[in-house]
Amino acid sequence: MDLGNMVPLLKRMGVRVREIRAKRVVVEPGIVVKNPKVMVIEGKGEKSLVVTGEIVEVSEEDVKIVMEKTGVDEETARKALIETGDLVEAIEKLSS
Repeated sequence: MDLGNMVPLLKRMGVRVREIRAKRVVVEPGIVVKNPKVMVIEGKGEKSLVVTGEIVEVSEEDVKIVMEKTGVDEETARKALIETGDLVEAIEKLSS
């Protein structure tokens, strides 16, 4: 079920729901969500986040490729992949 369809039901149950505008969500150590829709759901004294969108995982193989193509260290390669969410963009960013 689409989260948007659930919002009225959640509100009827006394749960507060609000949307957070985000361009990108990063879950360390290596998951990037592009074009995310982020909802904060509050009920019974707790807050939860629901994130939907295009999930891009930063793999060890991608990190190695960026390191080989650009000559940077592992930390720099991983950071570029997380920032861009894309292998080619990370290489271009570090090569310029």
